[in-house]
Amino acid sequence: MQQEIVTLSNIGNGELEARFQEIVPALLGEIKTGSKGGISINITFERPEGMETMVAIEYSIKPNFPPQKRKSLASVTGDLTLKQDVIEKPDEVNLFAIKGGVE
Repeated sequence: MQQEIVTLSNIGNGELEARFQEIVPALLGEIKTGSKGGISINITFERPEGMETMVAIEYSIKPNFPPQKRKSLASVTGDLTLKQDVIEKPDEVNLFAIKGGVE
């Protein structure tokens, strides 16, 4: 069996690299002016019991998309509680309802 030096591009038979290439376009599509995103890659090495010449390599890759920020407005009362206006949702309208029923 042929061997090669382990690199970031061939860990997991290239699966780490392939996943990285999938994540980058999705991440770039979410990053707007002034926002940040990133990719977290974690690689751990563990020597299995009784295998002094072997190392198990475990990796994980996770996109860190920019947070979706939203704002709302609340008023502070005299007893230091927060209150906000209740937004009424409109009644649902059935555009296909027949007025007066069907004969």
